[in-house]
Amino acid sequence: MIVQFNRPNRRDQPPEPPAPAAAPALPEPPAPALPEPPAPKRKLPAGTRVIEVALMLPSA
Repeated sequence: MIVQFNRPNRRDQPPEPPAPAAAPALPEPPAPALPEPPAPKRKLPAGTRVIEVALMLPSA
């Protein structure tokens, strides 16, 4: 069984008008580097052990 969808061809549609030329955007000044906010503390069930692991990667 062959199913055909009723789609118009692109040739049947009128061409879209060209987009207006955009004005050149001014470069934004770089934002000051803000320190990363600390992660929110989560309540853990009593008796839960928390293990923190720091991953040390060699610098290239």
